[in-house]
Amino acid sequence: MTEYQLERESLLETVLNGYTVEFGLISLCCINQYYHGPMDEIQFQVHCGHHKGYGSELFERVVKAVDRFLELKRLCYGRKS
Repeated sequence: MTEYQLERESLLETVLNGYTVEFGLISLCCINQYYHGPMDEIQFQVHCGHHKGYGSELFERVVKAVDRFLELKRLCYGRKS
């Protein structure tokens, strides 16, 4: 497994176990743990406070959220993984 794949698998496991992941100004979490409004499905939020990727997105699939987190990490901080 490559370093990227190992980090991706680690992030998937961490988020699915109910933890929030943060790197610099980027965060990834299961938003249902923080927002108790009317939500039909579990959703994952990726938030970026960095000017290169500022914004917040919701995803229904944790895999897509993790991929976006890693993409923003690379964009904002120049990390390959």
